[in-house]
Amino acid sequence: LLATDTTPSTSNLTETGKMLGDIGYKLIDAGVKLSFKNERSRKVAEHVQDQGRPFFKLTNSEKKELRNIVVGQLKTLLKK
Repeated sequence: LLATDTTPSTSNLTETGKMLGDIGYKLIDAGVKLSFKNERSRKVAEHVQDQGRPFFKLTNSEKKELRNIVVGQLKTLLKK
């Protein structure tokens, strides 16, 4: 069954949140590499990317917001 906001040509990757729970990370140089812990989630992400919908692509404003969150968390940790 499809969710109410999903069509056969437009999947809803947020319906269950399983893929978000499968995201892992690795610190590399001065950054972070995101990947999936689960093979099925990796294949789904590859499929939607092949359809023109990159799973991990962030807009500039999303990158800025993420940076601000990380910097804020680091400042909090360093104050302790």
